[in-house]
Amino acid sequence: MLRECGFTFMFAPHYHPAMRNAAGIRRELGVRTIFNLLGPLTNPARATHQIVGVAREELVERVGPALRKLGARRGAVVHGCSGLDEVAGDAPTLIYSFDEEGARLWRLEPSEFGIAGDLRTPVGGSVGICRDAFVEILHGGRSAAADVVALNAAVVFYVVGVESELPAAFERARALLRSGAAWQIFECAKRIGSYG
Repeated sequence: MLRECGFTFMFAPHYHPAMRNAAGIRRELGVRTIFNLLGPLTNPARATHQIVGVAREELVERVGPALRKLGARRGAVVHGCSGLDEVAGDAPTLIYSFDEEGARLWRLEPSEFGIAGDLRTPVGGSVGICRDAFVEILHGGRSAAADVVALNAAVVFYVVGVESELPAAFERARALLRSGAAWQIFECAKRIGSYG
C-alpha cells in the first residue's frame, strides 16, 4: 500500500505487539490511560519523523524531548488549547517542534490562517455525519472543517521540512485537498486494504 499509494495505515493492535496486549484492558476501562502516550513512544516502526497529539498542555514539553531521545530526527508534539490532541480551529495550538538543529516551543493561531469561530473539531456526531464530512473534505469541499484539516496537514509539512514556511505549507495542504488528490489516495488505500 505504501509503495502503490504513498500512504499506509497500520492498525496498532495488529502491528504494535505491546499495544495489542493492552487493547482489551483499555477498551474495558473506557478512559484515557498512560497507553495513550506509550503508543507513540514505543512505536515499533521506529519512525524518524513523527507528529504526536496530546490532550493536556503539560505533556507537550515532556513527550517532545522523549521522542528526540528515542531517535526521532524531526517532529512535533501538538496540543489544541481547547483540549484537543490535534491542531485546533477554535483556539491556539501549543507546538513543541524539533529537527536536527534543535527544538522550539511555539503557538499557532488559527485566526492567522483565516480560521475562526466555534469550530472545536472538524467533524462530529453520528457515524453517517462523520463519514459525509470525511468524504466532502477529501473530495475538495470548501469549508471551515476542511481548513482545519489543511492546517493540521500544514503543520506536518512544515515540521518535517516539506515546506520551509507555515503559510506556504497551509496553501499546499489546501490545494491538495481541493484538487481531490487526498480522495484518490484514500481510494487507492481502500482498494488495496480493507477500508471503507
